[in-house]
Parts: sequence; structure tokens; C-alpha cells
Amino acid sequence: MFKRENQLDEMQEQKLLKIEHNGCWLAFWGLLAAMAVQVILYGQNFRYIAGEWIVFLVLCLYLGVATARAGIYDRHIQIGWKSSLVLSLAAALVFFLFVFCVNGYLFGAVFAAAFVFVLCFIALLLTGRYVKKRQAALEAEEDVDD
Repeated sequence: MFKRENQLDEMQEQKLLKIEHNGCWLAFWGLLAAMAVQVILYGQNFRYIAGEWIVFLVLCLYLGVATARAGIYDRHIQIGWKSSLVLSLAAALVFFLFVFCVNGYLFGAVFAAAFVFVLCFIALLLTGRYVKKRQAALEAEEDVDD
């Protein structure tokens, strides 16, 4: 009934991986949207969305760590300070809008956005540096195997 060996051919395996990929990103963005709606539209307290928040953060950490260990940064974005700057600014802007919509306090939203910008920028630079080192290590490992 349940066999341990793979029952799929290569084409089916690729299709299954694509389905799983899309499902993962659907869950990721769906959780984020659900939390935003609960907080912004319904004014829910953090303790009511703590479960979703924990699942979302675990998913974020897993995706980030797994891709970095595989030597992958992104399919479309190059590693560098310019991309880190743009992505950090985008994250800060989204966070600014979120905090301002929830609290209506301009100074607090600006301060929070600046904090998010700095943290994201540093995290992206460090991640990019790690991924470059990991790519070099994987290439060196591949050269030894050949």
C-alpha cells in the first residue's frame, strides 16, 4: 500500500515540486494578509494573532535559512548593497503604512520604519555575504568532486 520508493517520473516530480512551491507561497502571503486584515480592519490585539504570527515567522526562518544554506539568494535579485537598500526601503515603507494605519501616530510610525530599515539593510547585507561565501564553498566542493 505505502511504498518507500518514489512512484513519480521526472516530469511528475517537477510538477509536484511546482505545486508545493506555489502552495508554500500561497500560505506565506495568505498568513500575512490574514494577520494584516485582523489587525488593521478589525483592530485585533496581538495575542489573538499570536498563533498565525508564530507559524509565519517559522516559515520565514525556514525559507531564509534553507535557501541561504543552498547558496541561493533570489531568482531575480542580485546580491549587493543596492538591492539591499531598495528592499529595505520597501519594507520600511510598508511597515510605516501599517504602523500609521494601526496607531495613527506619525512620529512613532517614522521611528518604527527607520528601525525596520536599518535592521533589514543589515540583515540583507549579512545574508548576501553569507550566500556568496556559501556559493564559493559549494563551487569548490563541486570542483573537488569532478
